[in-house]
Amino acid sequence: YAQQPQQQQPPPMAPRSQMQQAQLQTASPRASMHVQPAFYTHPVAAGSDPSLNGRMHAGTNLRSSGAYQHQIVMQPDPAMTQMAAHATAAPASRRTSHLPDSAAYGATGLKNFGNTCFMNSVIQCLAGTGPMTRYFMRGEWKKDLLRDSSARSDVAVEFARLLESMWRGQYASISPIGFRAAVAKCSEQFKGNEQEDAHEFASFLLDTLHESLNHVRPRPPPERELTADEELQFERLSDAQQAALQWARFTRRNWSIVTSIFQGQIQSRLTCLSCKHTSTTYHTFSELSVPIPSGNSKQSSALVRKSQARNAPVNIYQCLDAYSETETLDGDNKWLCPRCKTKRKATKRLLVARLPLVLI
Repeated sequence: YAQQPQQQQPPPMAPRSQMQQAQLQTASPRASMHVQPAFYTHPVAAGSDPSLNGRMHAGTNLRSSGAYQHQIVMQPDPAMTQMAAHATAAPASRRTSHLPDSAAYGATGLKNFGNTCFMNSVIQCLAGTGPMTRYFMRGEWKKDLLRDSSARSDVAVEFARLLESMWRGQYASISPIGFRAAVAKCSEQFKGNEQEDAHEFASFLLDTLHESLNHVRPRPPPERELTADEELQFERLSDAQQAALQWARFTRRNWSIVTSIFQGQIQSRLTCLSCKHTSTTYHTFSELSVPIPSGNSKQSSALVRKSQARNAPVNIYQCLDAYSETETLDGDNKWLCPRCKTKRKATKRLLVARLPLVLI
């Protein structure tokens, strides 16, 4: 998990004819994991680290820049602990029921239904994420909830109730019956008691919470595709300008607590090795799956091979470097270059353009 500084809200989308003149304006105050409530209602806390000067980031760059600040997600949140201590010290008549007992911080367990440990592990991770927990414990989710009586809204309501029960500290463990029933109603995949993949459940839960707590209402129609001329203008922009423009296009239709905490942005760039023409696209992510390089794999860097020669473990930065390795497209995988009008040998590279506040 990673923290990063705040940046100012990206500039509004420039008119197509002015894309080349678009400028990215950033600031670099250092953000804390324990942010103020206003963080949840304005999309200023999410975004790439402005102290990195808008560079795209592989693992080595992130490490050297200090953008990563390691923190175990289940570590007690000082703000929550202070709230709990205040509630415990107050007279019984004045105590607030939704505040946890400081002696039982995050200590409530979840009982399994058959093989639902995959679900419970994801819930515990999210319950231990400070900004997420405060958002639900303070009731801010109520004003954002999409009240359409849909199964997705039921999942958000039951998740909020479950967090409150977990943070009361009344019991050593509880059974998430209501939450599980809401999930089963919303998804056929997680309806039974069989073992499922925790990553798939995390994706489902974050997507469901995002859709039911999305601030943008009514949602505008999807952005149209760029024309050929606009794509040429877009390719002339710097990486930072491109990322800011595409992030603005995304947040015009999407903004929620999930966006502000967990969603980042990936850049994918194809480069023709004959004419050097490039094609750059961006997409958002909530979880980043990275390869674990081995010493004899093509994705292994010299540093990885040297580490394995010493029997040293591969660290997360080396995994991020492997994720950002340049891939050559040849043979049947050649790229149909728009400029050459034929299939050409090309390179492809994925880079993290915008880090989320919490990286999964």
